[in-house]
Amino acid sequence: MNIQFRFLVAPILFFIAACETVSWQNPDVPQEQWKTDRTACVRSARNASEPARKRVAKLERLRRSGDENESYNRQVDRAETEADRAEARYYKDCLRGKGYSLLPGI
Repeated sequence: MNIQFRFLVAPILFFIAACETVSWQNPDVPQEQWKTDRTACVRSARNASEPARKRVAKLERLRRSGDENESYNRQVDRAETEADRAEARYYKDCLRGKGYSLLPGI
């Protein structure tokens, strides 16, 4: 898969998945503030997970430059999973830091 495509699609998929599976609530802020806070946290999580994304890109380049073997494929898959988990963790931590709490899925 093209690395630029991954960098574009991964955050979008992360955002959709985060929004559909859980509900965040902060009774101390107006509902209109949710969009602003969510956007800020998505951006913050993306920036915080950038080192992990750079590792994925480096492994992708190594895989393409030489022998495409199963070891590189596993390393890329593992690095992508770690980057996705880190981004999700940063996103949740950001929202919690803004006073939101996680409610059961709708």
